Amino acid sequence: MPPADPSRRCPRARLGFAVIGDAATPTVAVRGEIDLDNADHLTHVLTAALREAPAGLVVDLAGVTFLGAAGIGALVVCRAAAERAGRRFTLTNPRPMARRVLEITGLADLLHPAAIH
Repeated sequence: MPPADPSRRCPRARLGFAVIGDAATPTVAVRGEIDLDNADHLTHVLTAALREAPAGLVVDLAGVTFLGAAGIGALVVCRAAAERAGRRFTLTNPRPMARRVLEITGLADLLHPAAIH
């Protein structure tokens, strides 16, 4: 599969991406609903960005309006890929709904400490 262009919207669902920040630890800003229809695309985009980020990856969830079980699974897969590569994988700016889902599933430790308050 060719690398994803994170600046484009997912053709199958309401999901968009933007890469910001420095090359060592870029931030991928995710917009839209993360569900069964697009979780595999999220995984592809984030793992592709992770391969290009020598220090790690920050995933900005400020634009995420829904985070379903498949989205949680995608984030777990990406976290595991980062760990295998010896890189950081951090989530930041979750909306209250996404933060609650991360807390319930035990994934709140992926949040950047500044994003918890």
